Amino acid sequence: MGIKKTGSNRRPYPDKGDSNAHDPIEPMQFYLKIILIHKFTVFKTSV
Repeated sequence: MGIKKTGSNRRPYPDKGDSNAHDPIEPMQFYLKIILIHKFTVFKTSV
């Protein structure tokens, strides 16, 4: 729990590890993009 300040685990740039405004939005867009690409590739390969 003491290493929460560094943020190196969750983000490449630690200075933004403190701002919670970015946190919920950026990973969601990232996962949505990955899911969309995955679905698209699966759809293309199945057809």
